[in-house]
Amino acid sequence: MGSIVEGSFERFSLDIRWNATNPSASMVSGKVQVESINTGISLRDNHLRSSSYFHVSQYPEISFTSTKIEKSSSDGSYIIMGQLSIKGVTKDHTFTMRMRPDGRKEFTTSLNRRDFGVGGWSLTMGDEVQVTVTE
Repeated sequence: MGSIVEGSFERFSLDIRWNATNPSASMVSGKVQVESINTGISLRDNHLRSSSYFHVSQYPEISFTSTKIEKSSSDGSYIIMGQLSIKGVTKDHTFTMRMRPDGRKEFTTSLNRRDFGVGGWSLTMGDEVQVTVTE
């Protein structure tokens, strides 16, 4: 249930220390400046910055730090396990990383926004959020 809304965060940083010969020795971390959210509708963006959703004034960043990296046996992708912090809630979380044909790394995951206290129940907004980050 819920509508599909695409958006992005305009300000973020990635620190990728990739060891191609030993991926388990690699490290991935990132930070997102939540205030930089952009869905194309400023009224919605301001609502998402409010205390009901991201509460930007108290929790200005989303962060992720890897704790373990493994190569997937099925398709050559990598499983990036780590700690994801959103709105003061830190949880174990997993991203999948694929090498793109252009050499850049693409990270994908899905998460339940309510697991992190982002918004409550909504008839028009789904709980599941798809995330893609490209280096």
